[in-house]
Amino acid sequence: MPDEQNMEMAGIKQELSIIYTEWDDSTRTLVLAEDAKIDFYKNQADIIIIEVGKSIKAVRDALRHNKKGGFEGWIEKRHNISRRQAYNLINVAENFKLAPGASLEMFQTKALYKLASPSTPEPARTEALILAESGERVTHAKAQEIIAKHKAEAEAAKREAASKQQALFDLDESSKAKLQKLEAELHEAKKERDQANHSRVKIVANTIQFLLKGQGGKDEQAGQDQGNRGSTDDGAPF
Repeated sequence: MPDEQNMEMAGIKQELSIIYTEWDDSTRTLVLAEDAKIDFYKNQADIIIIEVGKSIKAVRDALRHNKKGGFEGWIEKRHNISRRQAYNLINVAENFKLAPGASLEMFQTKALYKLASPSTPEPARTEALILAESGERVTHAKAQEIIAKHKAEAEAAKREAASKQQALFDLDESSKAKLQKLEAELHEAKKERDQANHSRVKIVANTIQFLLKGQGGKDEQAGQDQGNRGSTDDGAPF
């Protein structure tokens, strides 16, 4: 694209050189001088817009808390620039970083201000600058198209991130619920185990008590039998 533009420019210059020869010396001198001025200011246009925006911003910042006339009074009375126009220039100065080969001339004014707006995604500005660098003029409609596309992508990315965050939250909540359930089951199992152990201990204790009681009865009976035999032996004749 740049090569085609260079060829086109060379053809225009050749046509102009023929026209120039047809003029008288004074006319040719005047036109060439004005050509030089136009070329100079045309080449400086980008810098002028950005530098003016920087100067307006500096004054805006200095007068931010000045309630007597302040920034708006100064910019409108001193330079006949509306507040909206002033902020458009500030936005261009703050947000437009020209790449080598790109020029603000490649942007329609509305497109430039729209792209420079703080609400415009940075990738949209980057894409527009690449188009301008390649030689394509960025119209207001094109700028709107680029911005809409990148805002939609940003919204989609935001929704995806929110969805992933929600999924992680749900997973975390699910894990917590599972952990709580396991803890409850463990507590219940421990409780049942303790109850079972208590029952077994009680059974063993009762068994031992029963056995001891039975053994005691046998010992008592044996003692009585022994006593009875002793009485019989004492009463027997010689």
